[in-house]
Amino acid sequence: MTAPTAPIPIPTRSSSNRRPPIRIQYLTPIRSEDPPISERAGSPTIVPASTLTDISPISTPWTTPVTSTDGQDLKRDITPRQMFLMALGGSIGTGLFVGSGQALSVGGPGNLVVNFAVGAVIVGVTMASLGEMATSFPVAGGFYEYGVRFVGKPWGFAMGWNFVLNWLLALPFELITIVAVIRYWRPDVQPAVVIAPFLIVLAAVSYRGARWFGELEHWLGLAKAVCISTFICFAFACVIGAVESDPRGALGDRYWRNPEPFLNGFGGFIFTLRMAGMSYGGTELLGLTVAECKSPHRIMPLATKIVFFRLVVFYVIALAMLGFVISSSDPKLAQIGHGAKYSPFVLAANEAMVPGLAHFFNGMTVTALVSMANTCGFSSSRALQALCARGMGPKVLGKIYNGVPLPALVVSFGFGTLAFITCAPQGEEIFDWLVSFSAVSNYLT
Repeated sequence: MTAPTAPIPIPTRSSSNRRPPIRIQYLTPIRSEDPPISERAGSPTIVPASTLTDISPISTPWTTPVTSTDGQDLKRDITPRQMFLMALGGSIGTGLFVGSGQALSVGGPGNLVVNFAVGAVIVGVTMASLGEMATSFPVAGGFYEYGVRFVGKPWGFAMGWNFVLNWLLALPFELITIVAVIRYWRPDVQPAVVIAPFLIVLAAVSYRGARWFGELEHWLGLAKAVCISTFICFAFACVIGAVESDPRGALGDRYWRNPEPFLNGFGGFIFTLRMAGMSYGGTELLGLTVAECKSPHRIMPLATKIVFFRLVVFYVIALAMLGFVISSSDPKLAQIGHGAKYSPFVLAANEAMVPGLAHFFNGMTVTALVSMANTCGFSSSRALQALCARGMGPKVLGKIYNGVPLPALVVSFGFGTLAFITCAPQGEEIFDWLVSFSAVSNYLT
């Protein structure tokens, strides 16, 4: 037998083997007799806080300045009430109210709905991402400022100038379309008589700053929402035969069966896709106006959700109903190479023998086009100012006077005078040129 082993002694916690307590050494303030930090040997150079936004790819949300080259700021004058209606009805203009008739004529109702639904998915995904960034980083310059921060300056430069050129040319495009719509009442009206007053009034509104822009967009956006909602209800009544004055009776799906819903093959699909791209342009402007909006962290998430509602109801459903009440073979719809004509909404009311409603739709179409022209002047001037303030354009265009980018505003409305081209023979064809340019630019955006 082996002898039992002695038990293992349990160590006792005596004063001799206790660990010394952990001492926390706090930083003490520098005494007045100590040398400055920048003069100490081996100390790093302190970078002024004002230059951090130019060095760091991601700066803090509320310290990012919204400034110009001369140090003045854009004013946060757009209220949540105005931002709400801008999200609901903003950027709805020529593409939906006028260009959709041309798309229906070339591609048919099937291509019209499919392409606008595809565009709605693209815009919806884009706006979801843009809403997150604009809430966290509400900076001047909009989405291309994020391209500079998160990708690089070349990428932001290309995105910024693509965006600026798009909206510089969109202003004369909207003015030309206003002339075509007003000719529903006065077929012999001269383009210059219409273009000049609208151009002067819109320039005055933009000169007054973001508050005037936001207030005008608030009421015009409300008018557009009422107009589109009225058309959807009217079209549904025509389909079920509830319009007594309509000699066609209950339409049902007549115009979806004869002619065919998909016309002109792949060419019709591409043409309608082009029109959808032009129509959705401007939805991203919420990311630009957030720099001049009060409480952007609160209103931007709500505005992004409202955009989803607008894409589905005001675009896809409204255009699906348009295909039920207007035949794609109707010769009154705008054709390629012949400029803009009056709204297909007006044509639908005339076909149903409701002339009062036709005048209402035409008036609301003018309202929508004025709203888009107002948006073009505002967005192009702000985008141009932000680019030039970053050193990506002439320095003088980056200056701000009394909260308004006045030099950039002059350039923006200078491009608006291109609308007078329509006074020349065959000048209305510029409508199709500008549609193509705007569509390509919007898809790149």
